Amino acid sequence: MPQYTAQIGPNGALLPTIVFVSTLRLAALLNANANVPNPVLANLQIDTGAAQTCLDNNVIQTLGLQATGLTLVGSATSGNNPSVILTYDASLSFTTVNGNQQLIVPALPILGLNLSAQGIDGLIGRDLLAAACMLYNGPTNGVLLSI
Repeated sequence: MPQYTAQIGPNGALLPTIVFVSTLRLAALLNANANVPNPVLANLQIDTGAAQTCLDNNVIQTLGLQATGLTLVGSATSGNNPSVILTYDASLSFTTVNGNQQLIVPALPILGLNLSAQGIDGLIGRDLLAAACMLYNGPTNGVLLSI
């Protein structure tokens, strides 16, 4: 099983992640001889409270992602009034502990949120964590994901 590490800091457990357009979007851009945006290195916070993976709107704009739908999102602060949030498709890549392998998620539905004020570029939600075994090691300030 490939393993991935994240450091626990003031903004939680952050996993360096390469984010790029989904494989379907990449194929469409190449077919149209259009410019393909460069991948973005993002620090995603591991968040067991988030049902779905999210990206900051700045990352979404940098990649030129197009909205694919809408979803209702409730939170501790929204009460009975969930917010309508745009959804996008993106690809994610994580470098393993030994640096030889990567997990590539070719097309993942993600939510677009304003997260940069929190010092993060996105959240890794339970949609991805459901496929992982996670060890949160407080004494070493690290998280180990095995997928």
